[in-house]
Amino acid sequence: MNTIVNVAVFLIIALTSGLGSAWLMIEHGPSGVAIAHGPWKAWSNVGRATADPYTRAHVTRSGRLPVMSKAVLYFRTLHDAEGRRVDSECDYEIIGRDAGASWWSLAAYDGAGNLMDNPVSRHAYNASTVLRAPDGSYRITLSTQPMPGNWLPVDSDYQVELVFRMFRSATSTRDEDVTRALPRVQRIGCR
Repeated sequence: MNTIVNVAVFLIIALTSGLGSAWLMIEHGPSGVAIAHGPWKAWSNVGRATADPYTRAHVTRSGRLPVMSKAVLYFRTLHDAEGRRVDSECDYEIIGRDAGASWWSLAAYDGAGNLMDNPVSRHAYNASTVLRAPDGSYRITLSTQPMPGNWLPVDSDYQVELVFRMFRSATSTRDEDVTRALPRVQRIGCR
């Protein structure tokens, strides 16, 4: 009887460890595959024939169409610069510059991966449409309430996921060059 209990405990531990580590690798990626900077994360091998099994499983699980990542990267975040969950009941300022990107766009999605309906039909800003300060930097305000300047409206009924899509410049081949273009997501207040 003692042997049966030992085998059962061993199988439970083995299954829990195996499934848990597989989930962790699929969700967060092995080092060298996921590029992380602050709250932003991108998978560097998405869309490549040489993608590792964890990247393929991550893309399959997300249901997103993989785009070749040699030229374009999709950075995603659910958190602000302080690590807090982006909450549609709060206002955020997204501050950045173009360094390391030949073109970029920033969009807000709901928890299901859809663009949010809003009264002004504004779903994203990009390098061509954003208003800039004299020094070339930009500030985008994420809020349910109308704001002056670059206002990116969100719906209060949904979770918010920010997606920063960037095309690498011809000279930025290293991950460090790419992450310089990532904007800072800063909470400015909640209702």
